[in-house]
Amino acid sequence: MKPTIQFNETSRRDFSDRDSRRGSAQPQTDFSFQAPLLRGSCFGAHQPSFRSISADYFKYEAPPNFVREAVLFTVLVVTAAMPIIGSVYAFFQLVRSFGTL
Repeated sequence: MKPTIQFNETSRRDFSDRDSRRGSAQPQTDFSFQAPLLRGSCFGAHQPSFRSISADYFKYEAPPNFVREAVLFTVLVVTAAMPIIGSVYAFFQLVRSFGTL
Protein backbone atom coordinates (compact mmCIF):
# COMPACT_ATOMS: atom_id res chain seq x y z
CA MET A 1 0.00 0.00 0.00
CA LYS A 2 1.51 3.28 -1.11
CA PRO A 3 1.07 6.65 0.61
CA THR A 4 -1.75 8.74 -0.76
CA ILE A 5 -1.00 12.12 -2.33
CA GLN A 6 -3.50 14.97 -2.05
CA PHE A 7 -3.34 17.95 -4.40
CA ASN A 8 -4.74 21.40 -3.73
CA GLU A 9 -7.60 22.36 -6.02
CA THR A 10 -6.17 25.88 -6.42
CA SER A 11 -4.80 26.48 -9.88
CA ARG A 12 -1.12 27.31 -10.09
CA ARG A 13 -1.77 29.95 -12.76
CA ASP A 14 -4.16 31.93 -10.60
CA PHE A 15 -1.83 34.49 -8.99
CA SER A 16 -4.45 37.21 -8.48
CA ASP A 17 -5.31 36.21 -4.93
CA ARG A 18 -1.95 35.33 -3.36
CA ASP A 19 -3.14 36.01 0.19
CA SER A 20 -5.77 33.30 0.00
CA ARG A 21 -3.21 30.66 -0.97
CA ARG A 22 -2.07 29.06 2.23
CA GLY A 23 0.63 26.36 2.16
CA SER A 24 3.07 25.32 -0.53
CA ALA A 25 2.66 24.20 -4.10
CA GLN A 26 3.94 20.73 -3.18
CA PRO A 27 1.45 17.88 -2.74
CA GLN A 28 0.60 16.73 0.76
CA THR A 29 1.80 13.22 1.55
CA ASP A 30 0.91 10.83 4.32
CA PHE A 31 4.28 10.52 6.12
CA SER A 32 3.08 8.04 8.72
CA PHE A 33 2.88 5.24 6.15
CA GLN A 34 4.17 1.86 7.30
CA ALA A 35 4.34 -1.24 5.16
CA PRO A 36 2.31 -4.14 6.50
CA LEU A 37 4.32 -6.91 8.18
CA LEU A 38 4.01 -10.28 6.51
CA ARG A 39 3.54 -12.99 9.08
CA GLY A 40 3.33 -16.62 8.12
CA SER A 41 5.21 -19.08 5.98
CA CYS A 42 4.88 -20.57 2.54
CA PHE A 43 2.88 -23.77 2.50
CA GLY A 44 3.34 -24.28 6.22
CA ALA A 45 7.09 -25.03 5.94
CA HIS A 46 9.10 -23.83 8.93
CA GLN A 47 12.13 -21.74 7.96
CA PRO A 48 15.12 -21.59 10.37
CA SER A 49 15.76 -18.22 11.91
CA PHE A 50 18.75 -16.08 11.00
CA ARG A 51 20.14 -16.57 14.50
CA SER A 52 20.13 -20.37 14.16
CA ILE A 53 21.72 -20.18 10.71
CA SER A 54 24.53 -17.95 11.98
CA ALA A 55 25.02 -20.10 15.10
CA ASP A 56 25.42 -23.19 12.92
CA TYR A 57 27.90 -21.35 10.70
CA PHE A 58 30.09 -20.24 13.61
CA LYS A 59 29.87 -23.67 15.22
CA TYR A 60 30.73 -25.86 12.22
CA GLU A 61 32.13 -23.87 9.30
CA ALA A 62 33.95 -20.89 10.80
CA PRO A 63 36.77 -22.69 12.74
CA PRO A 64 38.24 -24.56 9.72
CA ASN A 65 37.87 -21.46 7.55
CA PHE A 66 39.57 -19.36 10.20
CA VAL A 67 42.60 -21.67 10.30
CA ARG A 68 42.88 -21.61 6.49
CA GLU A 69 42.56 -17.83 6.36
CA ALA A 70 45.12 -17.37 9.17
CA VAL A 71 47.65 -19.56 7.30
CA LEU A 72 47.00 -17.67 4.06
CA PHE A 73 47.41 -14.34 5.86
CA THR A 74 50.72 -15.48 7.36
CA VAL A 75 51.99 -16.54 3.93
CA LEU A 76 50.99 -13.16 2.45
CA VAL A 77 52.69 -11.22 5.27
CA VAL A 78 55.91 -13.21 4.94
CA THR A 79 55.86 -12.82 1.15
CA ALA A 80 55.37 -9.04 1.48
CA ALA A 81 57.97 -8.71 4.27
CA MET A 82 60.83 -10.39 2.36
CA PRO A 83 61.32 -7.56 -0.21
CA ILE A 84 61.00 -4.94 2.56
CA ILE A 85 63.71 -6.66 4.63
CA GLY A 86 65.89 -6.96 1.50
CA SER A 87 65.50 -3.25 0.73
CA VAL A 88 66.40 -2.28 4.32
CA TYR A 89 69.52 -4.48 4.10
CA ALA A 90 70.47 -2.86 0.76
CA PHE A 91 69.95 0.61 2.25
CA PHE A 92 72.33 -0.14 5.13
CA GLN A 93 74.87 -1.52 2.66
CA LEU A 94 74.59 1.75 0.67
CA VAL A 95 75.01 3.91 3.77
CA ARG A 96 78.04 1.86 4.86
CA SER A 97 79.65 2.14 1.41
CA PHE A 98 79.18 5.94 1.38
CA GLY A 99 80.77 6.13 4.82
CA THR A 100 84.01 4.50 3.59
CA LEU A 101 84.44 6.73 0.52
